[in-house]
Amino acid sequence: IKKADVVKADITVANTEYTYDGTAKKATATAKDGMGVPTVSGEGTNAGTYTVTVAGEETANYKAYSFTYENALVINKADVAKTDITLANTEFTYDGTAKQPTTVTVKDGETTIPAAEYTVTYSNNINAGTATVVISGNFEGTATFEIKKATPIIFADAPLDKVMGGYVMEITPTTSAIDNFLNPTIFTVLDGEGYSVTGNTITIDNGVAIGSTIKVKIQSTETTNYTAAEGELALTVGVPTADTAELEAKIAMLEEKLSKLDETFATDKELSDEIAIIQGEIATLESAIDGYATDAELQTAIRALKKPSEQ
Repeated sequence: IKKADVVKADITVANTEYTYDGTAKKATATAKDGMGVPTVSGEGTNAGTYTVTVAGEETANYKAYSFTYENALVINKADVAKTDITLANTEFTYDGTAKQPTTVTVKDGETTIPAAEYTVTYSNNINAGTATVVISGNFEGTATFEIKKATPIIFADAPLDKVMGGYVMEITPTTSAIDNFLNPTIFTVLDGEGYSVTGNTITIDNGVAIGSTIKVKIQSTETTNYTAAEGELALTVGVPTADTAELEAKIAMLEEKLSKLDETFATDKELSDEIAIIQGEIATLESAIDGYATDAELQTAIRALKKPSEQ
């Protein structure tokens, strides 16, 4: 009578699923009567799956055998409660960069788990909102922290150094924001004293006082990463340098004339009279540069200073 073969169905593999606790885990196996006591090899410590080999020696009635069981041993990750994950920082403010707590501490009950036994990754940790800390490796769990919206600082450059009544100008705000926050459509220019508003364009009221300041209010719209905020553009009422070129040229001509008077006149009396006249004209012109409240008044003054042939 020949010895019988042992088949896989004759072997029972048990104790194949565990939860990680830092100790080595191993399956067990039994064989039917008369097949001897099988030897089990293949163990694991970390979370994952392992191959198990069950082998038995020849007995009086059965041949020797060896069977392989792929991924038969399973060590599950240990669950970590959110309360067992401690974050050094739980609140940040958006600035366009990924946010991470300076330290993450994970505990199993009262025992602090060594950092080598788990991996920390993050999701949704750039934009404002709730970011997630993911613990993986031999342990698994999540914790969260908040990224608050940033408050932008709003700027707007004046297109002219001074403004006059009747001037029309477009306000193009910029901000301290670092992403796509510069689109003017998310700004609103608010109504205020001394100007009227149409969209992002303002018109300076006629009759505003020379030397006064007009404060243009600008408001930004709340976005995904920024709170709503207000800014202010201060405009000085007066004749813009850009509009005084003709007056400045007239002054320069008169000043050049003064420098040549000593070559033109024979007596001190004639020289003194001419200097006084020219100096008076210069003073009048300089006064004109700062003395008009509206564009129309300035243009009238410039025309009055020109010779008929120049008009």
